[in-house]
Formats: sequence, structure tokens, C-alpha cells
Amino acid sequence: MFDAFGGVRMTAQVDAELLERLHDRVAAIYHDVGQKPPQRRIAREAANLYNELAKAVQDMNDQEMIEAALPMVTLEFKRRLQRAAEEPGTGKRSAS
Repeated sequence: MFDAFGGVRMTAQVDAELLERLHDRVAAIYHDVGQKPPQRRIAREAANLYNELAKAVQDMNDQEMIEAALPMVTLEFKRRLQRAAEEPGTGKRSAS
């Protein structure tokens, strides 16, 4: 595909079903750690997990590898939330 300026336009396909599953997992993890973030935060973290999966899995069409890597990236996310809860003040910038 080419854009209006004659360059090659790269199109990346995002697996919407996988992103929805990640959204559900992120929401569940926030619930597990006792937090109730806004939906936009859940969506952002789901996108971050998608990117982490893409780093861990060479072929995002390989469902078996995605299923194998999914518990790892979600556990890392949960532990990050738990660490942030144990160290108040590290999750946000301080007002100055």
C-alpha cells in the first residue's frame, strides 16, 4: 500500500479478540488487587500487555505461543501493581 505522498504505508493488524481478552484480564487483576481504575487506564494497560506479548511471541498468529506467554505477562502486570501498592507514592508524580 502507498500513501498520498508516494511512500509505503505499513498497516499493522491488531487482534481485537485478543485485545478484548487482555482488557478483561487487566480489569480482573485490578479487582484482585483492590483497585478501581477508569476504563481508559484498563484499556491502556491492555494495550501495554498486547505490546509485551508481541515482544515475547515472534508470530502473533501463533495461538499456542500466545496462550503460553499470556500467564507470564499478566503475572508481571499483577506483580507491578502489587509493588506499587506496597510502595505508596511511586505510581504518580509528586506535586511540586
